[in-house]
Amino acid sequence: MIGAASRIGFMLIATLVFIGTGCSSNASLKQSSKPSSKEAARLATLERAYKADQALIKAAMMALQKEDNTTLIAKKKAWIKKRRQQQAIKKKKLLQARKYQLAQIKKQRRSNFSSHHQPKTRKVVWRTNQPHILTGDYASNSAAQAFIKRMSRSYNMDHYYLNNIFSQARNLKLARLTATPKKSQKRKTYSRMGRWSRYRRYFITPRHVNGGVNFWKRYSAVLNKAYQQYGVPPEYIVGILGVETIYGGNVGKTRVLDSLSTKAFHRGRRKKFFSNELEKFLLMAQSEGLNPTSLMGSSAGAVGLCQFMPSNFRTLGVDYNRNGSCNLWDPVDAIGSVANYFSKHGWRRGGPVVVRAHAEGSAYKKLKSGYKRKYSLQRLASKGITPQGKMDSTVRFLRMSTHVGDEVWLGGHNFYVITRYNHSDMYALAVHQLAQEVKRRYQGVVRVASR
Repeated sequence: MIGAASRIGFMLIATLVFIGTGCSSNASLKQSSKPSSKEAARLATLERAYKADQALIKAAMMALQKEDNTTLIAKKKAWIKKRRQQQAIKKKKLLQARKYQLAQIKKQRRSNFSSHHQPKTRKVVWRTNQPHILTGDYASNSAAQAFIKRMSRSYNMDHYYLNNIFSQARNLKLARLTATPKKSQKRKTYSRMGRWSRYRRYFITPRHVNGGVNFWKRYSAVLNKAYQQYGVPPEYIVGILGVETIYGGNVGKTRVLDSLSTKAFHRGRRKKFFSNELEKFLLMAQSEGLNPTSLMGSSAGAVGLCQFMPSNFRTLGVDYNRNGSCNLWDPVDAIGSVANYFSKHGWRRGGPVVVRAHAEGSAYKKLKSGYKRKYSLQRLASKGITPQGKMDSTVRFLRMSTHVGDEVWLGGHNFYVITRYNHSDMYALAVHQLAQEVKRRYQGVVRVASR
């Protein structure tokens, strides 16, 4: 039995040497939908070594049962204990390698702009030959029943088909009440000082910037076409898509049918608004051949890469790839739709957006700020404010609170147009700053590539 123990020890040493060789190389961070060849080889090496070690320990345990010599039994038990400790270390390394591989795949999926973000379009007849009564969360909801009747009469939609759709809709308020309560966490409270600094850090990140550069490179021809047609620079279209959904990486985690139904069929301040949005959503799904029970969006019901509310789809959505369907989950249609949105809201080709301003004294602090507040440059100059770049004669005065004090900005007409997308000073300024950072990085990449 001593010879058998020696052979087992020799095999284990060889295995450990094999693992050491495989573990010494660090896999490079490659953006690929599949793991790199080095990483795949390393993972396979760890798995083979782990299985081999399991077999060795199992063989040693079987040999131990047949052993009669007390001294040898004690030695073999010590040997098995030591090998199990080493095997635990190998198992940890194997789990870490698998976790790393999964993280790399998820990272690539977030930054990949392929068709997996797009729902399938298929022209279907919204009609069923099978009678279907309304069941589920809205079976006894009078608002849901009235809505179905109205849609059937106004748009000639099949009553039974609508019953089938809304039988699958979930009441999110009811779902929250029946869900397992989470551990209560103390809510953080922030002072007003530094609001802009906190807001900005969510959108001006390496993921947003690098993703924007890659998106621009991939769709440069489409972005340039939109610029020529609508006058909206590519960087601002990229900025909107970056802030809204990280270029399709996060189009929302809630079914649009659920979010709009919950808000439309229950009492609330904006019940009428969301009932109209639900109506437009169904019309959009019907006209574009989309399955209304599978479309994902925001908790407010916004859809696609550009996060349009359904009511904006018919008036502002553009079939920019000319395939007969305006699909807001398609990057090309999303680009055209954002450019059209800005154009319809009065974007001025070549006009300034926003610039930093120099402020002297404290007189400017008495001025009201925000995108709704318009001032002439002459009046602002009397308060000690001068723009640090080209700007319109009438501007929006902005005071942005940072951790080290106020930043003063002056927004032009095009800045106001961005606020039509989201009525927020900070939102519009975040779009501008992301746009400029992506543009700076993209132009640097293009210059290097052209050398």
